[in-house]
Amino acid sequence: MEQIEIYTDGSWDWKSRTGGWAARIQQGATTKVISGAAENTTNNRMELQAVIEALQSLKTKCTIELFTDSMYVIRILQAKRSVFNKNGDLCRLVKQLALEHEVSAHWVKGHSGNEFNELVDTIAREEMRCMLDQLSCSNMDSDLSLNLDYF
Repeated sequence: MEQIEIYTDGSWDWKSRTGGWAARIQQGATTKVISGAAENTTNNRMELQAVIEALQSLKTKCTIELFTDSMYVIRILQAKRSVFNKNGDLCRLVKQLALEHEVSAHWVKGHSGNEFNELVDTIAREEMRCMLDQLSCSNMDSDLSLNLDYF
C-alpha cells in the first residue's frame, strides 16, 4: 500500500462567512497541492472540506499520515460513533472516505512554524481572499505540483 502524507487546513472570515481550504498531498517525491473556497460557510466546514478533497484525490487505497491543526477534524476521525450534530453531511463523508484507507490523524499546533501547516494555511487564506475579491484563484499554479499521475 502506498504511503501518503497529507497536511490540511481551512480558513474562514466571520464577517463575510467566506472560507478557503487547502491540502498538501505527498507520496514519495511527488507532491500535489489542492485548494478551493466557498461562500456561506464556517471554519469547521472548510477544515473538513480540505480533508475530503485530499482523500477524494487518491485513486487507490493508501496508508495515510494526516496532519491538521484542527482538533475538530481529529475528534471526527477518531470518533467511534458516527453520530454528528453539526456538519453531519461532511462529517459522515470524512468518516466514509477515511474508512477506504488506513488513516492516522495527527494534530499540529497552528502558526507554530511547521513548514507544511504554514503552507496550507497560507493557501487557504489566499483562496478565501480571492473569493472575497471575486477573483478566480482555484488551481493556482504551484511549483509543488510535480508528476501528478499518481493522484
